[in-house]
Amino acid sequence: MDLEKLTPAPWSSNVPSGNETEAVFASGKMILECIVNRHYQTCEADAEFIALARNAFDVMMRRKWWVEPIGGGDLGWAVFEEVERDGNLRHPPVWMEADPAFDPFTALVEADKWYKANVEKR
Repeated sequence: MDLEKLTPAPWSSNVPSGNETEAVFASGKMILECIVNRHYQTCEADAEFIALARNAFDVMMRRKWWVEPIGGGDLGWAVFEEVERDGNLRHPPVWMEADPAFDPFTALVEADKWYKANVEKR
């Protein structure tokens, strides 16, 4: 897969009210429309998941971060990065909230938002 061919993140999703067969994904100025199987009843949830997963993928590729489960995933997910300090590779957590995300995609997207607001603004 050529990753450069993907439309840029961030993505958002919208399922027109009363329409369970169409999802609209927005990426910058580009709009992608997806026609979903007419017998499939969770179009809105799927559209939101696809947009969230695409945005999480962007964070992983751009920042080289990854997620690991806390307590086997029962306590949420933490986001980590690999950095070199004093000639040694370390894997410090980037984001581990007191109320962590209960899926890895949300953890990555929220960590990216937190990092932009709290680390990059310094």
